[in-house]
Amino acid sequence: SFAVNKNGFHERTVDVVDICEVGNEVFQEEYVKSGVPCILRGVAESWPAYHQWKKSFFQNELGHIPILYHHVSHDGHTLDWLKGLPQTSLSNFINRLDRGEAVKHFEVGHPYYDFFRKNPALLEDVHIQDLAALLPPGRFLGLDRFDPKGWPFIPPDAPQLFMAGPNAVSSGHYDPDHSHTFHWCVWGIKTVKLFAFDESTKESMKAICKYNLFETLDDATVAENPLLEELDGWSTTLVPGDLLFIPSRMWHFFRYEETAMSFVARCRSFDDWTGYREFAEDEQFPLTTIPFYATLWRACERNERTWTGQFLASQPRLAKLITRLFLFLVRILVRDPKKQ
Repeated sequence: SFAVNKNGFHERTVDVVDICEVGNEVFQEEYVKSGVPCILRGVAESWPAYHQWKKSFFQNELGHIPILYHHVSHDGHTLDWLKGLPQTSLSNFINRLDRGEAVKHFEVGHPYYDFFRKNPALLEDVHIQDLAALLPPGRFLGLDRFDPKGWPFIPPDAPQLFMAGPNAVSSGHYDPDHSHTFHWCVWGIKTVKLFAFDESTKESMKAICKYNLFETLDDATVAENPLLEELDGWSTTLVPGDLLFIPSRMWHFFRYEETAMSFVARCRSFDDWTGYREFAEDEQFPLTTIPFYATLWRACERNERTWTGQFLASQPRLAKLITRLFLFLVRILVRDPKKQ
């Protein structure tokens, strides 16, 4: 059932699904294929991290570990890239979040940033294979759904860590890599609003994403965005331990009710060339990400680089040329899914 939001759009409560009761096939049919979000029970509870990764564990036992972070712009949610990427200790960073400082740890799934790949023993406490078992098997160019070795040419991005303080808001967006997302709230409390992707409303949604939908919008803003009254979405509050499944290309808006940390694992949503073409024509297609990732890979030691990282770091211009030709061939040989 729907409830009318204070900004005029309709919201449903996100389903809570016990995977032990419904089984993988029902989850795939009713949530993955249907593009419906849910909170999963019976998955993360078996992970060592579920019991060990408390806030005190990161503050005390891991507090000395360095972490990179971003400043937040005056609008309250956009990352201020002009201020660079400073570094501090993990304990100091968490304390600054608790004090309300406008900083975030926002990962781009890359060894230069990635807290977990710099501290690989922690990843042993999170069983990605349990997430893979929920989905039908599928490989693309030899890579399984959770394998990040082909990024940014082939989704998915690597596992990511997000941390922010009370009242921090993330800009509304969908993930242009088209991956399904498993968003595990490790500690802290977050509120999320979710909306299904529709090509016909994509530009209108982009306009709405600049607003804070967690606050009551003024009458002028609502009048300028009539789409608000037509939206049907979902809303829920995540508490420590909740594992949220966000289907491919679902718009999501997050607000931190208190200092919180989340672990995010992405998986490729397609295993054929039609799906690849759809990804390659979206906003995160390889030609837009190559320059950024080439710079990051050059900042890494050679032994940290994947084969794609080494190629990007050493031959970025050649990488763009080959990618441009490759995508041209894909458009010629693979039918446009929008016209099927």
